[in-house]
Amino acid sequence: MPVGLAVGDISTFRKYVKNIGRAYQKRSVAMIQLCRLFVEISSGKPDQTDALRSLFDTVENALRSAVEAGKGRSDLADNAFATAEEQLDQYTLRYHAREQGVLGDVHDIIEDAAQKDSQIMKTYNRLSSRLGLSKADTPRSSSLVKVRFQILHSPTDRHLAPIVTCELGPEVNVSELLWTFSRLPEDQRVTLKQNPHFYLSRDLSDRPDNYDDKFVLKPLKDLKPEKDLVVLILSDRNGQIYFDYEKFSKTYGNIWKPHDAIILKDLQGTLEAANRISHNINGEVCIWQRGGDRPDEDLTEWTEVLSQALSAPDADWLIRSGTSPDEAFDIEVTGGWVNLLSLLFVSTFVDLGFRRNAALQSRNPSLLLYLGRAILSHPRRRARMFSHLSKTL
Repeated sequence: MPVGLAVGDISTFRKYVKNIGRAYQKRSVAMIQLCRLFVEISSGKPDQTDALRSLFDTVENALRSAVEAGKGRSDLADNAFATAEEQLDQYTLRYHAREQGVLGDVHDIIEDAAQKDSQIMKTYNRLSSRLGLSKADTPRSSSLVKVRFQILHSPTDRHLAPIVTCELGPEVNVSELLWTFSRLPEDQRVTLKQNPHFYLSRDLSDRPDNYDDKFVLKPLKDLKPEKDLVVLILSDRNGQIYFDYEKFSKTYGNIWKPHDAIILKDLQGTLEAANRISHNINGEVCIWQRGGDRPDEDLTEWTEVLSQALSAPDADWLIRSGTSPDEAFDIEVTGGWVNLLSLLFVSTFVDLGFRRNAALQSRNPSLLLYLGRAILSHPRRRARMFSHLSKTL
């Protein structure tokens, strides 16, 4: 597991890391593992992705509180971890209630980690006392290997990315790496919300013309350090690209165009050329947008969304199938997703989050009456419509 980390200079960072105790290490790693697991099995639906990001914020707060606690435990950190455990429970109940025993497994993992943290600290403190050692004087292993990491948004801009040097043991899993990176100073940390994934530098070319329409690469699950190894950490952007097209449901958190091919990074860290998913989308699409500036022209093809996303890293895009009016209401979840209030605003979509593309709005005028009946026949939709009217009239 990682035991030392520095930006550029390991000896400088060791002075920093000495003051960060490990009273919450096992719980931190366990929560990171659970969050990564939930990402792996996520449906990619927009509401679930938003819930994951909220969960990540809470877990990140717990990780920060562990760093701030220094050499031992603190009430602030205890409360932060309790809050994170509660939100893990809530997320599990909301999205995995049908899978028997999952909530119990989550409880068992956290409880087991907490017990290990307690036992490790007791043993460590006893040993330190007997040997007359402080935490700062812990003997270091001679089998550590220095590995260089680069944190970036695109493999082709690595010449601009800072280098982080890390000392690692014989084998490291990704959750342990993320725990180590969570202990960096605030302006250098890699967070869960960034959804980082690890790739060997030799597998990702810095030559733009090496990326073509057949490109695909999966991230590392664990790491076996070796001398002069360089690892790239690719993170997500703020904006997401959601596909909810018939049987194709997937979320992409990053996009770049190194040459002719557009490359996408999904929530699970797989990198693939956009052309590889084109067979999943073979009909009319409905395009929604949340955040960012509206395009100068209406969008009618899903590939046009990718072009927009390249220059708008903070905007969310949702690409859906068909023209069924009921699909508009599937997005009606907490977090500010859109309702279509076409009955009273014939040519306007009320922007409560996502905006539907105007070109697609006008394709089926007969839809308006259907939408109006659908809104008024649903108590929650009706209440939200009149609530909005009271604020705007």
